[in-house]
Amino acid sequence: MGKPVRLLAVSSNNPVSAVVNVAVRLGCLRAYTGASEKVSISSQARMVGKSWEEVDDPDKIQFELIVVPDRGAPKRFQIGAHAPNLTDEDVELTHKIWLDVVEQHPEVDLHHRDVIAVALRRLDQELHGPHRGKLLESLDKGRRRTGRAARR
Repeated sequence: MGKPVRLLAVSSNNPVSAVVNVAVRLGCLRAYTGASEKVSISSQARMVGKSWEEVDDPDKIQFELIVVPDRGAPKRFQIGAHAPNLTDEDVELTHKIWLDVVEQHPEVDLHHRDVIAVALRRLDQELHGPHRGKLLESLDKGRRRTGRAARR
C-alpha cells in the first residue's frame, strides 16, 4: 500500500493488553490484528476495548481496531469513547421528537442533542433501577430488529 512498516516486538503474557498499551503509547490511530481462532471477532474487539478502558492515562487516544479474518472483509471497531453510528431511522426519530416538543413548547430552546441527552440519562437511570432485566431484553430485541446484531 506504499506505506512504511516497522516491525515491533513486545514481550507480554497478555497479547491484548500489549497491543493496546503499545497503540496508546505510540499514539496510533489504527491497529491491525488477525482474527482469533478461539473467540468471535466482536468478542475480540470487546476485549481490546476493555483493555483500553483499563489503561491509566487520562490523555489516552481512541483508535480504530481493524480485525482481519482469514476470509471475508476486515471488521472495523472504534476503541474508546466515540460518537455512535446513528442510522437514518435514529436521526429521523430524534428529529420527530424534537419537532413534537418545539411545536408544543416554542419557547423552549431545544436542540437535537438535548433530546438524545435526556434519553441517555433516562436509560442510565433505568439500567440502575429495578427493571434492568426488562430493559436489557428490550435493547436486545431492538438490536435484532434493526439488523445491528449481524453488523457489529
